[in-house]
This record gives sequence, structure tokens and C-alpha cells, in this order.
Amino acid sequence: MVAIRRTRLRVLGFILAFIFANLLFASLNVHSLFNLIHVVHCPSSPCNTNAPEHPVKTNSFPDGVDIYTSYTLKRLGFKPLTNNVKPIVNDVTSFRYSINAQSQCQNTNDGLMVVVIVVSAPNHFEKRQLVRQSWANRLNWGRHVFLTGQTTNVTWQKKIEHESQSFGDIVQLDMMDSYDILTVKSVALLHWAKKFCDRVPFILKCDDDVYINTFRLQSAILAIQREVPYYEGGMFGTKIIIDNPPQRKLESKHYVSLELWPWPTYPSYLYGGCYLLGRKSLGLLLAAAQTTPYFPFEDLYLIGLCSRKAHVPLWTFDKMFVMENGNKTSQPCFVGQSITWQTRSDSQFLESHQATEKLNINQTECNRLSPYSNDVHFQLIDPLEYETWSRNISSVRNNYIIT
Repeated sequence: MVAIRRTRLRVLGFILAFIFANLLFASLNVHSLFNLIHVVHCPSSPCNTNAPEHPVKTNSFPDGVDIYTSYTLKRLGFKPLTNNVKPIVNDVTSFRYSINAQSQCQNTNDGLMVVVIVVSAPNHFEKRQLVRQSWANRLNWGRHVFLTGQTTNVTWQKKIEHESQSFGDIVQLDMMDSYDILTVKSVALLHWAKKFCDRVPFILKCDDDVYINTFRLQSAILAIQREVPYYEGGMFGTKIIIDNPPQRKLESKHYVSLELWPWPTYPSYLYGGCYLLGRKSLGLLLAAAQTTPYFPFEDLYLIGLCSRKAHVPLWTFDKMFVMENGNKTSQPCFVGQSITWQTRSDSQFLESHQATEKLNINQTECNRLSPYSNDVHFQLIDPLEYETWSRNISSVRNNYIIT
């Protein structure tokens, strides 16, 4: 009997060991599978907006943004990264504002859907006034502010202070304004919006030469809320730019040296003239900017690098921002079907306003086309492209690249 009991215990022990080994093997396989799966944000509704899923990255090659960060830190004389610890290279909480317009983000219970933050230079007084007298005057379901920097010109500064007192729509960053700080101003825009407009569903970033068809914008925002899963964590624009090479001609305004960017192409990004941000993407982008060295071009930096690092989904839809309008700004059919577009002069800006006015009061044949009832179709940028660019950039060898 004792021998039989021992045999039964041995058999039972063998069975338990076999089960445990299989469970362990299965868990290892599941783990390896997760390394190969790319999860798209909220593939089905409803979405958990408090805990968005991020695409899972493979470990077969270094991440492209990490390569850029390591290379740039070494180029600037910082110590190499160790143990995958991401250093804080930009203090994104240090921005201060000598003039503020935080009241524009208050009283969000009155149907406030969007705050448009217009990036402007200190001396662009006429452009700001054109905005106030045109599309901003129709933004009854949203509000606007102008973000500008400091100036050494005493006359300009007094005029800016007078603007603020008269209209209450000036945000002046406590930093000297110049073309070279456009990227920093865009990060400050995120900081200001996160700090003062955190309850507003959307932030629209635009330059002061962009005209906005507010009726089409409202239709687009309503469509986003209705159709896009986890829209609060997304970024929305138009015209994805893929495999754009750096400009190597010294005379070019967009010249970039091999030392600054040693790779043959940029990551994909959206045109930066105007894009829409869901309110929960602000904190994600700020966190990414905190550990990513600045790059001169703000659209490439925020959309190509920071959104990639933060895994903020990029959505495109037609006519969100039209960069090359082909001198169509006086054509009601063009302005009726577009949401935002760049103007090349103050006269084009006025033409845009006059054309939209005619459209709104039914003084054009384009009303037969019902331009405001057109469906808005969204497309998610393939998350696999995150990995494709990282694979390409990691294949380029450079003495400064740390892998």
C-alpha cells in the first residue's frame, strides 16, 4: 500500500509539473506575440478615455525618435543615455506669460467647443485686426487668442498692451520673439492650453495668415466627436507628408545641415499651418517634448517626433488645411468646401472673407452644391508607419548615432 501511494504521488507530481511547464511556455509565447501586435487606439467603441491603448513597439530595432534624441544629445555635449532613462532636456513647465488671456477658456458650460490659438509676431497688428473683424467674429461656439512673444521695440509693446486692454485676446510669452523660436512657441502653446483650457474639447493651432471657414470647422468637429474613437487624444490635420528629404541648399529658408539632421528623410508629418488637437493629447505631447531635443521646424518636431514618441494618433481629412490655394480665395465654391487655408497677403485674406460672406447669405450658385452638408471622411495614419520610419533611420550608420 505504501508503494502504491508513493507511485500515485509521483504521478500527481509529474502531472502538476507538466501543467506548470505548459502554462509557463504559453505565457512566454503570449508575451512574444504582444511584441509583434500593433494596437490601434480604440479599435471599437466604446473607448476608455482615461487609459488609452498605445501601439506596442517591437524590439528588433531602435526607435527612430530615440535615435534622434541620442544623436542630438551627444552632438550638444550631453552624456549618453543609460539604462533607457530619458533625460529631461526641455523644461516644458517653465513658460511664463507677461500678458495673459485665460478668461477666454472660462465658462466652458456655455457650449464652448474650441479655442483657436493664433500664432502671431509682435508687430502683426493689422493681421490680428483682420482676424478679429472676419472669422473670429463668427466664432460664437468657440473663442480665439493670439500667442506672441516679447519685443524690444517700446512702441510695439505699448500697442500690444493696448490691444490686450481693448480686446482681451493677447497671450504674450515671456520670451523674446523671433523666427528661431517657432518650435518653442508651439510647445508654449501646448503648455498654455493645458494649463488654462484643459476642459475645452479642442484646441486649434493656426498661423495668423490662415483663414477659417467657421461653419465647416464646426461641422468637422461635430463629425469628429461622432465618428472618431478616442478623439480627445488625437491630432487632426491634412496632407500627410511622407519621406520628405531635408533641404541641403544653403540659400534655402529651410536649410538643414548634415550635422543637424544626418538622415536622408524626415519622419512623416502634417502641415503645421493649422491643425486640431484633442484636449487629452496636450499632456501627452508636452511629456514627449520634455525628453525630445528641439528641432527648428515646429510641425516636424511636434507632429513628426513628439506625436510619434507619445503615440498620439494622427487623423487626416480632406480640406482641413489647404496650403496651396491656387489663388482661389475669391471663389465661393473653394471657400465653401474648405475648412482652413493659407492666404498669401492681406488682400487674399479679405477676398476669403468676402467670398464666405456671399456664400452665407446665398448670393452664389455654389449653394446648390450644399457645401456645408458634405460628409467629412477621416483616415488614421497607419501605426505601422511609426515602426517603418524607425527601421529606416536605424539602418543609416553615423559615427554619432547611439544605438
